[in-house]
Amino acid sequence: MAEEPFRTSYPRYDVLEKWDSPSWNDATRRAVGDRLHNVPPRRFFSEREYALLTALVETVLPQPERPPRERIPVEAFIDGVLHDDRGNGTRFADALPQREAWRHGLAAIAAEADRRHGRAFPDLPGPQRTALLKAIDAGDVDEALWEGVKPRRFFRDVLLKE
Repeated sequence: MAEEPFRTSYPRYDVLEKWDSPSWNDATRRAVGDRLHNVPPRRFFSEREYALLTALVETVLPQPERPPRERIPVEAFIDGVLHDDRGNGTRFADALPQREAWRHGLAAIAAEADRRHGRAFPDLPGPQRTALLKAIDAGDVDEALWEGVKPRRFFRDVLLKE
């Protein structure tokens, strides 16, 4: 049985549809337009980490309604937050600092993909990516690969929240 892709709470909601609505003023349009057209360059992650993060974003937050050129590069903004070391002010007492957690978590996902499938996560087909992430969420992992990062917490409270 094929794994279902991740589902969003509001699958038909598109925040950009508010562009011409009374919900947005000129300042909001300028801020959103700037984010859409001035994507920050990769500065924190290595090329390999960035490719993995991009594949994770495409798996967890697919954008099939958008042509590839209009895809919102969520990974670029995560990279920017980490480069600037901007946190949200929350950290579990037993958790690594944000930057370390991301590096260790991505390395663990890469190692899990290699252990289970003998391939890099970005090279896996969608159903295998989804199954792997669901296994991580369920705690079905090789703990030795996670270097002090709690797999489910990384998946839910770091990856999905960023």
